[in-house]
Amino acid sequence: MAPATTLPHWPSVVQQICDGNPLGFETLYRSLTSFRSRFRRQLGPERCEDLYHDLIVQLVCQIRRGQLRDPSRLLGYAGVMASRQFMACVEDLVHERNFEVPADAFQVSDKSVSAEKAAIEQENREIAERILRALPKREREVLMRFYLDEQTPEKIQADLGLTPTQFRLIKTRAKARFTEMSKRRMTRAEPAAANCSPSWPAQASLALVVT
Repeated sequence: MAPATTLPHWPSVVQQICDGNPLGFETLYRSLTSFRSRFRRQLGPERCEDLYHDLIVQLVCQIRRGQLRDPSRLLGYAGVMASRQFMACVEDLVHERNFEVPADAFQVSDKSVSAEKAAIEQENREIAERILRALPKREREVLMRFYLDEQTPEKIQADLGLTPTQFRLIKTRAKARFTEMSKRRMTRAEPAAANCSPSWPAQASLALVVT
């Protein structure tokens, strides 16, 4: 019979996170993996990792803001957040499926339309570059190394002196920040947005950046 898993002393973990002690992040990440297993069962392996990283990042942010009033109830608090994340993910999946576009929907032969499309892509590239420059240096470097230079997580961790957990947290936080800033900027360009897919992903914007 396997020994029961001993949970950490949550108030101590919360204090470490508030103090910026990396041990707090590591402990939190290791101790809440049951939520990752739940995401895997509910949504499949392709989404569970990102969803779990998002959960940890959001939980850390709320702890630092003082929104967790009773540290001893951290596990229950995380459970509520995980449930909300699951529902939001399901809503996003439904939204994406409602906006699916055939692969040839944007194929055009008119040269004037092609020129307009090229101009839109150039504008999106410039937006992506401005967003990258606005990110904190460490987040910008992780995104560019991973998505543009296609470096492995192991190489990035070794070059930047990061643990696997730190790398995942930084990448998740950077992706979320990049995506949010992309959405805000894209909605300002109404004519351009009207000619692009409604579900423009952050990875596509990153891929437009030419170094």
